[in-house]
Amino acid sequence: MPDILETMPEASEPMFLLTAPVENELVITKSRFIAYLAPIETVDEADHLIRERRAMHPNARHHCTALTLGTPVHLQRSNDDGEPSSTAGMPMAQAMRGRHMTNILAVVTRYFGGIKLGAGGLVRAYGNAVTDALDVASSKGLVRERVVRQVTDLEVGYELAGTFEASIRAWAENTGGVSIEGADYTASGLTLRFVHRVEIASDLERAAAELSSGAVSAASVGYTYADVPAQF
Repeated sequence: MPDILETMPEASEPMFLLTAPVENELVITKSRFIAYLAPIETVDEADHLIRERRAMHPNARHHCTALTLGTPVHLQRSNDDGEPSSTAGMPMAQAMRGRHMTNILAVVTRYFGGIKLGAGGLVRAYGNAVTDALDVASSKGLVRERVVRQVTDLEVGYELAGTFEASIRAWAENTGGVSIEGADYTASGLTLRFVHRVEIASDLERAAAELSSGAVSAASVGYTYADVPAQF
């Protein structure tokens, strides 16, 4: 499970992540723009993938890149790789930020077709290459949303542990946005760790009390992030 935060993160903007690499190609005025998007966790990982793309397409004129990292975003980087300044990497990064993507690398490989596109044409081409690849990823179900979840521990004594666990698991399965991330037996009984939507904290406590006749104690542990299917 991701790190637990003591305080609830401030709501800023949605965050979406890619779950698997995707590739898409555009042909504009005889130039080929091959967009490759991949999920990443570190800059080193991104640099390794960029080297792989260069090796895969050694005869291409340009390999322009952009990346975004962090929850929330704390690092953005782009490179025009020989294209006129701010006509490639920046529009690629803007396309990803416009979709609120994070932990993602974009590499657009260009095979020059012999006809110059001009600065405006390049900005549109590189931006559209990333946007279209993101559309492909969405259509394949490869995009997830990173959301804030609350973490709550429920503690129950040994005498009720078996029946209570079965009952609360059934309740969780029938309640959206709830998962059980751990079940640990201690000297005093069973501790179940729940990760759930913040707004149903009181519902969880109420269900625990009703299913145990008030014998279960609930303790808020903090907050974390969870990745859920994106709803567009």
